[in-house]
Amino acid sequence: MPKRLVRPICLNTLHIWSFNLLLFALNTLLCAQVIQVGNGNTLHQGLPIEPLARFSYSQQLYYGTEIGQSGSISQLGFQYNVNSSGFLNANNNWRIWLGQSNLNSLSEWVDINNLTEVYQGNLQFDYFSGGLPGSGWLTIPFDSPFTYDSSHNLIIAVDENTDSFGHTSDDFYCFSTSNNRALLAIHNSLNPDPYEPPSPTPKSYLSNIRLHFSAAEEAPQNLYGYHAEGQNLLFWEYPYPTEVAAFRIHRNGIFLSETTTYSYADSEINAGYTYHYKVQARFADGNLSGFSNSIQITVPEAGENRLLDESFEAYPPFSTEMLPWRTLDLDDSLTWAWDFADFPHSGEKLSWLVFSPAQCTPPLTDITANSGSKMLASLACMQPPNNDWLISPSIHLGAKASLCFMARSYTAAYGLERLKVLISTTGTNPSDFSPLHAANYLQIPATWTAYTYDLSQYANQDIHLAFACVSLDALALFLDDIVLESQGGHLSASESLSPALHVINYPNPARGSFYLKSPEIFDATIYNLKGQKVRQITAAKSFDSSEMKLNPGIYFIRIAAGKESFTLKQVVLP
Repeated sequence: MPKRLVRPICLNTLHIWSFNLLLFALNTLLCAQVIQVGNGNTLHQGLPIEPLARFSYSQQLYYGTEIGQSGSISQLGFQYNVNSSGFLNANNNWRIWLGQSNLNSLSEWVDINNLTEVYQGNLQFDYFSGGLPGSGWLTIPFDSPFTYDSSHNLIIAVDENTDSFGHTSDDFYCFSTSNNRALLAIHNSLNPDPYEPPSPTPKSYLSNIRLHFSAAEEAPQNLYGYHAEGQNLLFWEYPYPTEVAAFRIHRNGIFLSETTTYSYADSEINAGYTYHYKVQARFADGNLSGFSNSIQITVPEAGENRLLDESFEAYPPFSTEMLPWRTLDLDDSLTWAWDFADFPHSGEKLSWLVFSPAQCTPPLTDITANSGSKMLASLACMQPPNNDWLISPSIHLGAKASLCFMARSYTAAYGLERLKVLISTTGTNPSDFSPLHAANYLQIPATWTAYTYDLSQYANQDIHLAFACVSLDALALFLDDIVLESQGGHLSASESLSPALHVINYPNPARGSFYLKSPEIFDATIYNLKGQKVRQITAAKSFDSSEMKLNPGIYFIRIAAGKESFTLKQVVLP
């Protein structure tokens, strides 16, 4: 009997919940637009901030009937009129919270703990549609979209923290209301704390605002990246028909740059620092999508070398071959097929395979890779325990080497998955390996968990790493983002060659183009990250890719000669 995931759910509410979710999804898709509330021309009300003061904090209440729209709010706009050249320097550090409420007026502060922070950072010049000085809309992209249901009223809280005085000629347009729907605190010496704000000044005005609603489905997908050659390299996908004007890259919560391609190279980085990235799409009408998944990249310290950085994005979905990695299926058992999803090699005898949840039938939405769209999976065998091995290429370690990787169980419903992490300084037979942990095996939680091992004692030695799934009748163990760093060190030269054909791809990574070379005749097929064939090569001993003008990204090259075949990974840098 096939294995399945069991999720208890109240059957009485299932159809109502599904129907409401469908209505919300349809509404979000069909109503991606900009909603403006207010068209007043009143200035000097201190809303959303008081530019003249050193510090200010405000809360404003907008009725759901004024907004008339539900969905995912990804940007917030305020109408500005700035005449001085010093506005941005004096008023650039903002924090914004949004919340929903049944209140019809404001007489005391709404507890900030009941609101959701959606933005924290420094305003950028390109947020101002009319430039500075100038007039127009200050449009602030959120760090995280806010889901608004339209049945409640919307609260907007803004905290401005720049320790500087502004100018009397700079302000924001407001409209009048029949009751007090805004609160304001301004100070020239004490910065109001949103968590313990001072007594407020009620206001019967509100800022003119624009709420940008975006369909979550329009957000870029499968963002992944790594550090190479002094740059943090980012790659993502955008599989929707909506025309995109540009992609906006955010680093550490602050807008960094725009690009019209599906990749970006960040060279303004420092050794030893960790950077967080996410990407959103900008459309021709100025609207923005929600954000992609967030990733982090740590820049190695000076002298460090990232010997391995494997996220398995370069391999075809559901591939069981991952050269130069080796796999061993020592349990020699069929694996359990799943009755909730189907995919290539389901139910077969296999060790590890490249798993893509989005390309299962139907697509799986309750499990995602730690980064990108793919990860490695070891599936439960029908004659437990599993004994599936993943063995790294040979690596010569330098000083202060460390291993880090991410792992998770699909579910704890059948017991947690079991993993051994091992190292060998001799060969690649399972008997050559010793565990890096004291326990017989690691029990892997059902959430992505980071594991780190200090390999300093193996300095200046050639080693192989191994990951062995030894689970007992569970469901699936996932691995992702295997990173090995050291000061000095390198992959052994023999690992850059295929086992029998001796086809090499160089340089790798390459800037613009690369070469294939072999003493023997071979055929090759080059695929991009989406699995699309971009070039077929036949009966060659060498190949120069310069004429292809490849876009930056990861490619995989299927090499074949006679009955032998294997896959090479090639990185093309911007």
